[in-house]
Amino acid sequence: MNHLTSVEIYIWNYLEENKAKIIQMTVAQIAESAHVSPSSIIRTLKKKNFSGFSEYKNMEKQN
Repeated sequence: MNHLTSVEIYIWNYLEENKAKIIQMTVAQIAESAHVSPSSIIRTLKKKNFSGFSEYKNMEKQN
């Protein structure tokens, strides 16, 4: 597993803590809400073995 930077840890925690509202948002909206860039969110998800935001969002919708 790739090591996450402190910003990536923050992003991952933000995603995990806000799952209910994240499935209703775009990556740009999440980035604005979390005060990070959309590319940082995508990079974090790729390090967590997702192909991108769509895959993460679809997985969360199924859960």
